[in-house]
Amino acid sequence: IKSGDTVGMKINLTGGTPSADGWLRSTGVNAVDSYWTHPQIVNVVGELAKDAGATKLFILESYYDQESIVKFGFKQIADTLGATIINTNKISPYTDFAKRSVGSKALIYSEIYQNAIFNELDCFISLPKAKQHVSAGVTHAMKNLVGTLPAPRYNQGSGDTRTAIHNHNDKLDKNANSNLARVVLDLNSATKIHLAINDAIKTTIGGEGPWCSTMQNRTFNKLIISKDVVAA
Repeated sequence: IKSGDTVGMKINLTGGTPSADGWLRSTGVNAVDSYWTHPQIVNVVGELAKDAGATKLFILESYYDQESIVKFGFKQIADTLGATIINTNKISPYTDFAKRSVGSKALIYSEIYQNAIFNELDCFISLPKAKQHVSAGVTHAMKNLVGTLPAPRYNQGSGDTRTAIHNHNDKLDKNANSNLARVVLDLNSATKIHLAINDAIKTTIGGEGPWCSTMQNRTFNKLIISKDVVAA
């Protein structure tokens, strides 16, 4: 980060408030202390980015409902940092999605659509929870980019589940889970992560969200941080 840079921080709030409230009722554990990015991680990284010279900060996520941003403290932190929150499911504040090239290493998609803010970032930081994933195996900083895909463009029906990226049964080895991992690689070719911070302080095993019957809370008290997103 250089003086005057624009920095984006991608968080993970998968499932939205209804899932988070259900998880709290069933386990007594808050979503940010289990399977969501913790707001204090966002706050600390945002402050460090400003200290390094960043003048524009963006908090990025394809969040399901505004309540998840407000109720769990992310709006308050954004206001304190002077950051802007962008819902990557939406076109706003632009007039259309940006079509971004995956490049010569493309596996599933030659180009992807994202909110146009990704054309403006000088530094992009991925801030996920470190979790297992029932389809992709794990969800860390690289898999966190799935939330940069606007659901309306990658959903084969109604809702916001990006079914298209999970159903590539006709490509390469014809294994949908392997091809989901390849989509993740395409996303990382199109959008370089400059810093990965995997939050494994309080997280989960056995799944990425409460819809996974095998998911359980775990505490590891670890942060995994690297400029090498594959290593992280």
